Amino acid sequence: MTNTTDKAVWLEKLRAIDADPEMFDESEPCIPWRANLDKDGYPMGRWHGKKVRMLRVIYCLTRNVPISAIDGLVIRHGRCSDPTCHNFKHIRAGTIQENVADMMALGRQVAPSLLTDDQVIEARRIFAPFHPEHSASALAKRYGVDASTVHRAVMGQTFRDLPGARTPR
Repeated sequence: MTNTTDKAVWLEKLRAIDADPEMFDESEPCIPWRANLDKDGYPMGRWHGKKVRMLRVIYCLTRNVPISAIDGLVIRHGRCSDPTCHNFKHIRAGTIQENVADMMALGRQVAPSLLTDDQVIEARRIFAPFHPEHSASALAKRYGVDASTVHRAVMGQTFRDLPGARTPR
């Protein structure tokens, strides 16, 4: 997928596929993955020589769509909330925003604690990887967010419009 138009077209097609009761049915039982899991508890495996989250592969194979169709999208679980579940009828594609809305609606996560622009600018200015007071984990504690949130902000993966992003060495 190369542009936003392609992504929007695929998302519309995928939503139509997922609306089919044969493709999305939460009344069926979960099927827990018994092999490798990633750090977040999602099924991992190899697909065409690459290590990938297997829910993406399962989703695409069962809907007969190319993996590129879900570039930039997430695979969402329905009500089962089990990251190891690989029942193809429990998963659907969507945006990050839809995934967060699902989690909030089902009470799986409290509202995310976000960094302010001022906190990001400060973090970018004082960040020092192994410093006891200025590492990502120390700053995360100060700001009340996860260390990965601080790291992504400092490296410019988020808050791209703000100055001072670090570049990887």
